[in-house]
Amino acid sequence: MLNHYDTVWPKGTIGKRPFRTDGRFAYGPGGVFDMKAGMVQCLYAMQFAAEHGGSFVSLFTGDEEVGSTESRPIIEDLASRSSRVFVMEPSQDGKIKTSRKGVGDYTVTFRGGRAAHAGLEPEKGVNAIDEMARAVLFLHSLSDTARGGTTVSVNVASGGGTRSNVIADWAQVQVDVRVWTLSEAERVDGQIRSMRPHNPGATIEVSGGINRPPMERTRATVELFEEARRAARTLGIDLQECAVGGWQ
Repeated sequence: MLNHYDTVWPKGTIGKRPFRTDGRFAYGPGGVFDMKAGMVQCLYAMQFAAEHGGSFVSLFTGDEEVGSTESRPIIEDLASRSSRVFVMEPSQDGKIKTSRKGVGDYTVTFRGGRAAHAGLEPEKGVNAIDEMARAVLFLHSLSDTARGGTTVSVNVASGGGTRSNVIADWAQVQVDVRVWTLSEAERVDGQIRSMRPHNPGATIEVSGGINRPPMERTRATVELFEEARRAARTLGIDLQECAVGGWQ
């Protein structure tokens, strides 16, 4: 059973929004749902297994929100030696996620531009923001709903200009990529890395990549879901499945 206990909320949030309970409900920062609720369920499952002679491996990581940079080798090692893996992150409506979009996080930096006075000698400058603008249009063109909902979104952009009358010599964007299949991940990744500058005096650098590969709905995944569904029926629960593009 796979869990993470870190959160995207900044330090001090719990002081402004303290944890509280009200009848059947618990309130607090987003981590209460994602994924402290799943951790609590996991702990009860561990207790039940111990009392009834069963066992399983539980992994709790603290770096999921920043890409699992340190825990990834541990996750991959345990997963390769496990017959089944349940991620204890809840969904908003209680459904089991049997497929999830893969996530890519890229930083594209535009360098090599030459700063110049916009009024006196603009022809001597190489505008990095111009390169960035052209690249943003290209990146957004990689989205393809016909391929199952592939999305490429530039959500953070910054320019290295110092003043409005100086040609900018540096710019950067951060790009979010969401794909349903590994083949789509490879297609988009290749397109992003193949970008070339419009102006020969500029350069484009790409860092990052597909951080979370897509979880495709395979036969093995369906069999595991059906096993969970049969177990849920014994508790009077009609378990359903869903496909999600993010954490929900």
